[in-house]
Amino acid sequence: MSFISELQNKRTNYNYASQARTQAQSLTLLSSGIYTEEERFVYELLQNAIDAFVDVEGEALKIRVEIRDNYLLFMHNGAAFTEADIEGLSDVGNGSKATNVKKVGYKGIGFKSVFMKSTQVFVKSGLYSFKFDKDDSKNYMPSEMPDGKLSPDDIPWQIIPIETNVPFEVEDEAFNVVTYIRLADTVSLGPKVDELLKGLNFLLFLNAQDVSIAFYNRDTLVRKVARKESNGEISLLIDDEVASRWLIKSSTISVTKEVKKYIAQNPASVPQKLKDASEIEVSFAISVNDKGELHKVENAVAYTFLPTSYGNLGAPFLINSNFITDAGRQQLQQDSEWNKLIFKEAPGLYLRWIAELSHTYKTYHRVLPSKVAKVNDELTKTFQKALLQAIEEIAFLPAAKSNSLLKASEAWIDSVGISEVISIDKFINHIETSEQKHFANNGQIVNAGISILNSYGVFVFSEDLLPNLFDNQNVFSSLSVEQDLKVINFLHELCNRVNNSEILSILSNTPFILDENRNANKPSQMFFPSDYKSENELAEEVIMMAQSIYDYYKKQSESIEWFQKLGVQELDESSYVEDLFKHPDVVTEENAVVYGRFLFKCYQKGNHFESISGSNLTNFPILTKEGRLKAVSSLFFGAKFKPFINIENHIEEDIFVSEEYLEAEDTISDWKAFFKTLGVAEEISPCVKSLSVAEATDTKRFDREFFENIIKVSKKEYWPSYNGHNYYFFPKNIRYNSYSFLEQANKYAFSKIVFAYIISQYSPSSINACVDHLSGSSGWYYRDVSMKRLVDLGGVINHFEWLVRNCSVIPTQLQTCEKATSVFSNSIPKIKEIAGHYLPVIDLDLSVSEEWVNYLNLKDKLELQDFLFILEEMAKDKDTDNKEGVVSIYTEIIERGWQSSSKIKEWGAGHKILSSKDGEYSYPSDLSYVTIDGFNSDSKVYVGKVSESNKDAMAELLKNLGVRVVDKVSPEYEGKVESPELGSLLEGKVQYIALLKNALAKSSSYDACKEAVTTRIKNSIFYHCDRIQLSYGNREDTVERTTFAEDNTFYYTGNLKPSKIEPLLTPLCKYLGIRGYDKELFVLLITNKHDDIVEYLQDKGFTTDWLIAPSIDTTTTNDIFMGRSDEVLSKQRMYEAQLEAQRKLMEIRHDWTFPKGYGECDNEGKPYCYSTIDILDETGENHNIVLKSYKDRTATFKINPEEWDAVVRDDAKLLVYTRVNGMLDIVEIPQGDLIMNQSKISITFNSENLNKEEFTDRVSTFAETLHYFKELHFDFAKFHVADNATRVRDIYAKQQGSQVQTSDDDL
Repeated sequence: MSFISELQNKRTNYNYASQARTQAQSLTLLSSGIYTEEERFVYELLQNAIDAFVDVEGEALKIRVEIRDNYLLFMHNGAAFTEADIEGLSDVGNGSKATNVKKVGYKGIGFKSVFMKSTQVFVKSGLYSFKFDKDDSKNYMPSEMPDGKLSPDDIPWQIIPIETNVPFEVEDEAFNVVTYIRLADTVSLGPKVDELLKGLNFLLFLNAQDVSIAFYNRDTLVRKVARKESNGEISLLIDDEVASRWLIKSSTISVTKEVKKYIAQNPASVPQKLKDASEIEVSFAISVNDKGELHKVENAVAYTFLPTSYGNLGAPFLINSNFITDAGRQQLQQDSEWNKLIFKEAPGLYLRWIAELSHTYKTYHRVLPSKVAKVNDELTKTFQKALLQAIEEIAFLPAAKSNSLLKASEAWIDSVGISEVISIDKFINHIETSEQKHFANNGQIVNAGISILNSYGVFVFSEDLLPNLFDNQNVFSSLSVEQDLKVINFLHELCNRVNNSEILSILSNTPFILDENRNANKPSQMFFPSDYKSENELAEEVIMMAQSIYDYYKKQSESIEWFQKLGVQELDESSYVEDLFKHPDVVTEENAVVYGRFLFKCYQKGNHFESISGSNLTNFPILTKEGRLKAVSSLFFGAKFKPFINIENHIEEDIFVSEEYLEAEDTISDWKAFFKTLGVAEEISPCVKSLSVAEATDTKRFDREFFENIIKVSKKEYWPSYNGHNYYFFPKNIRYNSYSFLEQANKYAFSKIVFAYIISQYSPSSINACVDHLSGSSGWYYRDVSMKRLVDLGGVINHFEWLVRNCSVIPTQLQTCEKATSVFSNSIPKIKEIAGHYLPVIDLDLSVSEEWVNYLNLKDKLELQDFLFILEEMAKDKDTDNKEGVVSIYTEIIERGWQSSSKIKEWGAGHKILSSKDGEYSYPSDLSYVTIDGFNSDSKVYVGKVSESNKDAMAELLKNLGVRVVDKVSPEYEGKVESPELGSLLEGKVQYIALLKNALAKSSSYDACKEAVTTRIKNSIFYHCDRIQLSYGNREDTVERTTFAEDNTFYYTGNLKPSKIEPLLTPLCKYLGIRGYDKELFVLLITNKHDDIVEYLQDKGFTTDWLIAPSIDTTTTNDIFMGRSDEVLSKQRMYEAQLEAQRKLMEIRHDWTFPKGYGECDNEGKPYCYSTIDILDETGENHNIVLKSYKDRTATFKINPEEWDAVVRDDAKLLVYTRVNGMLDIVEIPQGDLIMNQSKISITFNSENLNKEEFTDRVSTFAETLHYFKELHFDFAKFHVADNATRVRDIYAKQQGSQVQTSDDDL
């Protein structure tokens, strides 16, 4: 039995169908999954050919690929197959190369890729000829097995060799191995194979110096490719023409202990042949173009001798090594520690190879790997990290002027060429200072590869760094004339080369031209030599070009023209004036007047400064009245110059032009015209302002944040340069539209003037206060960033709008400036009265329009927290009487319905409010509010007079604040006697009262109202009291009332006479349900005739159809008298009152001797003694006294003629039993106090004194005989009892008096 047959038996020896089935499925998956492109199996056959070839000098590996009939043939002249090779082909993962590290293949599965598109493959090598055939293999497998039959798909035919002859013989016998692959479609495969072969780079890393591959399609040569190596350079050829040239460098990496340990712990992570490897070979390939220059490889991939599909690194070179790949050798395994080791060491190996090449190949920079990978994965991250370290540690850059190598951090490139002009030493000194790092003197490298080298850390001096170099005073210091000429020529040539006007702007401010003192100076500040300097003593400070420099160039018109473009001028008066405005730093406080007068004379000559820029005019320094120098744009005319708006008396700022400029012969109007030309303001007006970046960001400016933001935004602008860099904008000056003194608007006095003008003269939409542009540089070019561009970059350009939104500039009546959003509009109704000097209300004489309110975002209404804030501020203000203000705020809160807000409750817990005690403020919890008027406790909250309609809301507000609200009181009644008179009087007026009630309750009928009034009066009990006192728990705070009602009981004091009834009207109206009809009720009560009442009600507009005339004419009854008559009501009451007073006197003055029976009465209650008596005092002396009871202080105090005589004529002491500080006591009333405190004295008497015929003569004698009239009294409407009145207990013996005859009327 042959070797093939024996091997066949081994591969078909299965005990169970399931074993064969599993193997077959695995092989099918393997064959179909190795590659995604069907033509790549050619690489596997190529790999086998390489591994079979022994590379001997002078020998070449020859391969032929041919499409013939339905077969693709692959043949080569490598060694013929051995039995071990055939066994490897007929197995999986156990090939003959598995342990040979020099071989490309090691997995034992590559050949299986041919089964991806073919089910019949023949192999002929040496003495062996066999096939792998899906259809035929079933004949070599058992038909039945213990666990079932096998279908054709269940047979692992890919590893079953069948000995057979090949389909046809190949004529060329030089090929030792021929593989026949039967294909269903060879037509579409041909172009794919051709395209595969044209990708020549697969030949680079093959283990053969010379390789040639020919591709035939049906006897026609389609393509021939080859690899040839000579003198260390590899050429790749297509059809015998060199297609590319390459340099290849191979190095080794030692397998680290860490990787070996990882392999030992994870043996499946690497193939068998790599497990014991101590070194890994790594190769790099760099492309060389036809000019012999190194060239970047596009779309480079990693190689495992043959190309993979892994291109994530994006390197400009090729890398080859024994990478661990997937089955198809297309992708590298990301988590492989083996692969990571290769990627970690590769950057250092590669840069060391570059170090060998960089002096020879000047384009070495083209093949330097980027510091940023094409795709980030675990392997590229490892590579990038190692690359950064390699760049830092390895010297691979060729010095320009020596054979030494430099690290990236040591090297520099002068892309401009300035170093040769100013000297290498000065150049290195400059860049070391500016970059704060050390550079070697031989650190210069060739000006090439700037972008990649700059990214590596090489310092590149480019055009954009020239301004910084020009700012270095040492660069052009100590120049000789010869050196300066060299510098001038270089810069002139540079301007011609660059041909950009912006470079002129930079050079014009660079000190590089020698002046007359041999110092390098700026062209913009320089003049050509001239005699004018000696003619004008002020021109002594001007700078002139060195004569030697001028002489060298004066005949070179192109150079003189260039100097003029840079700013060098001919010196005369006009150019001197222009220069003075450009460089005003020569003006000091000491010489400002001299320079000012010089410019004034020039102005008078007709030089109105038309050629001077607006910013130079407005920035010129002028002396102020206080002797300081300030820019014209910040100054105003004082009163001396008669400005349109005279603000000098209102502004304390030093902003007014000095009057020292004026000379005796000058006219003020001429000076004013001169200063106005410069830009001095006499009114608030639009203007254009210019600021340097330093001025705009000065910490003293309250609007600096606006300019800082606009500067920041402008720096986003950039211009690309020729070398690929972006040169960003560097701002220097800001030009913007504004209004006079807007920058002073954070000062109250200025703010009032500025905003009064702006708001009165402009609408918000017409305001123009935006940034016009920023000027500066980009690189070394002068640039402008326009308003539109700033907006595109996201900048806020409206200076005025930003100002009022973000700065405290709005004038308020607090005489402060605040942010607009915190200021109240002065057009809010009653805002000034309510806010007082506590809220920031805009302080302008004009009312701010709605349009301006919206634009400024002023507060246009008062919120609850505003009212609470005012209350809080009032509590702090001890110097102002805020009673009316507090009441006003309470009322406003109630009118807005906020009295129940939870915010009030929160506020009241921690703030004080006004109490009734001398303007003091207390916490609400310490105060009370009594809903009934009249209480005067110091612990009461102050609310002023609360209207009836607001009483309930006020109580709710105060309760919410935390005040104890008292709506129930405890009444105390003295001398309470039921009084049917009032009830009877009201019952007689029911129908009229019902008419009033019906007018209020329009929804109710008159009859219903009449019934309600009748029921109310009938169910009521009326009491007359000497005194009604109310309290609520605080005994120190009581109030006396004339009326009080509880349920169906009505209490009152006083009498019911028409003149005394007024205090009862309002309470009665409330009690009867006819609120507001006080006057009408009064008329009803005092009018007895029905017709008169009807007529009155009709006049008042009432419908009287329901009223009925009474059946009895009450007007004929003399007994109907409103109120109780003195005869009916007072006799018994007078007895009781007099006895009470007598007994109180005896109690107090038990040391006096009183008449017998004093303080006692008969069986009818009549006192034995009257009011006027004689007593013996404590010393035994006799005194005459008059004792009166006056407990009801609301009634009239009465004295009869006898009592008057005793007091006035006999000097009797007038003692009164009354209340003092709420307590009953007896006090002495001096005679003078009794009379002097009265506005009038009324005499009342009963009318029966005049009605009887026998008394008709008394009228004529009334004045002389007042004491003849019965019940005659003097009625005193006012009676003052002083708190310090002399109490009877304090009266001591004085002169003696006598007893006067008295009667019952003297009680």
